[in-house]
Amino acid sequence: MLGYPEQARRHEQRLASLIDNPIDPFAWATGIHGILMLRCEFLREFQGMKEQAEELLRRSREGGTPYTVAFGLVWLGRLTVAEGEFAARMRMLEEGMNAFVARGDAGTNDLFRCTVAAAYLHAGLVEQGTAAVREAIAKIGATGLFSAELYRLQGEFLLLAQAPADGAEKSFRQAIAIARRQEAKSWELRATMSCAALLANQGRREEARATLANIYNWFTEGFDTADLKEAKALR
Repeated sequence: MLGYPEQARRHEQRLASLIDNPIDPFAWATGIHGILMLRCEFLREFQGMKEQAEELLRRSREGGTPYTVAFGLVWLGRLTVAEGEFAARMRMLEEGMNAFVARGDAGTNDLFRCTVAAAYLHAGLVEQGTAAVREAIAKIGATGLFSAELYRLQGEFLLLAQAPADGAEKSFRQAIAIARRQEAKSWELRATMSCAALLANQGRREEARATLANIYNWFTEGFDTADLKEAKALR
């Protein structure tokens, strides 16, 4: 979140080596969850992750807990939606999300509310996605770890719904402001890209370019990540 993708990858490698040893099933499942969160939500590197999610769900059903089964349902649903299989896998994702809501796990709920909303966006399900984002923002507000991304997603859904562009721009700028308060450079970059794309489509190209250049130039690593590649193309 702080904007250091390569450092995150090094920690991921260390985590992967730790959970490769015989350990408690819950600890293993939690480790896999961490890897999937990094790859899917932050780095947007989905390749090879579906197999990890399938293994997580299989092992959790065989000897894990309902909590880790919910992990598997959410991540496998999210990854399959990313491949284009929307309807059935959205139900799987929602089933996993509902399991977390029932447990009252606030931190994980915040993450998966964001994950579910992102999946709706990927599937182009505007009505469901808008409702999910509104509910998440109502519960989390502007102080959660995933608040900036939720406000960005809200703006994207407004654009898909062909709502007035000023509402989407307001959401994007709220996302940028939240990310800056949290020093969450990765979220700030993503929200700024959404805002810059909107400005460019309105003919405000110089404003879009200047808006994006400031945050893009902050980064010193991770230029092979999806977000930074897209930001470079927008500049």
